[in-house]
This record gives sequence, structure tokens and C-alpha cells, in this order.
Amino acid sequence: MPFNNIGEILNNVKNVSSQISSRLDLDSLSKSQAPLVFWVGCADSRVSPNLVTGTDLGDMFVHRNVANIASLEDANFVSSMEYAVGVLKVKHLVVCGHSGCGGVNAAMNKAYPTPTIKNWLSKPEKDFEWVLKNSSKKLVEQDKLSFLAKHNAQTQIKGLLEHPLIKEAVSNGELTLHALFYDIKSSSLELLLTLDNDQVSAA
Repeated sequence: MPFNNIGEILNNVKNVSSQISSRLDLDSLSKSQAPLVFWVGCADSRVSPNLVTGTDLGDMFVHRNVANIASLEDANFVSSMEYAVGVLKVKHLVVCGHSGCGGVNAAMNKAYPTPTIKNWLSKPEKDFEWVLKNSSKKLVEQDKLSFLAKHNAQTQIKGLLEHPLIKEAVSNGELTLHALFYDIKSSSLELLLTLDNDQVSAA
């Protein structure tokens, strides 16, 4: 529901708190967490991880940014990832792209609202330009955005294998990587790619 001010948000929390406490052991949850999934998603307000997956508090450790970039040069992301994989020992790492992604659209069109966003999306911009130029698919304009968002999610997953912690966890069968795509209009999730110890060992 839309909110006009912070007071409405606080009142809404009061309304849903009884629902949360009725289905979850909040006493245990307040003392520790044991999520099975590390979710890397876009900061887009239309793609709330727990809401679109039907998961609950404590189910997923979440990191979100513009265009779901899993950059090993970003200390914010890497610290989240290392905590999720190295400390919490999650079993699955997901990078989820989505339809209508403003970040992917900005990189595709080289049209950025701020210099910081331009810098953040500099690598995807170059990648997207190469992909569109060399793709064997004949894409109409309206299909390019979703095509690149799917490509981006898979690229981020593959790039994570360059981190020793991720590569070791996957090679040992302790972690599986997944690239997903969420379509907002149909509220559906598509599995694009899975990387586990079999794929890494064969590479």
C-alpha cells in the first residue's frame, strides 16, 4: 500500500506484527539467524525479495543495489557476500535481475542521471555494447532490456567464481549459484543458470 508519511509506515508495522509473531518464533529469531540463501538483487522498489519469493524473516540474507551488480571491487558487496558464505554458511547464492530495470536501461542507452551511477554501471555498459553488437539474436527494441537484464544476472554469477571463497565453497559442494529473472508484469521467476560443483569441476 502507498504511504504518505513515516507515521503511516509505523502504524502499518503495528498492524502486521501480530501476523508475523503468530507464524514465527521471534524469540529464537531475535537471537540468531540461519538463512539458506544469499540473495543479490536490484534496489528497485517493485522487486522485494521476500515478497516475490514468498519467503519469511530469517530465510534469506539480502544485498541490493542498482542493477544487482555483484562487484568484487565493491567492499559493501564483498563484506555481505563473505559474511553470508563464510560465516552464515548459506547453501545458495542468487543473483536476480528483473524486467524494466532502470540501471540496465541506463547502461544500455548510456544515459545516466548522476556521475556516480555512470561510474557504477561502467562495466555493464561496455559489456552490453559488446553483447548487442555480437549477439546472434535479432532483437526488437522492446526485447533488448529484458535480454540484457538476463545476461547481466548470469554475468554476475559467473564473475563470482573469481573470488576464492566462492570458488572453494562451490567446488566443495557447499554452495550452489543461481541466476534468476523476475518478470514484474507476470510476477514470475525464471531460472536462467545454475552453477554447482559439477559445472565448476568440468570447467
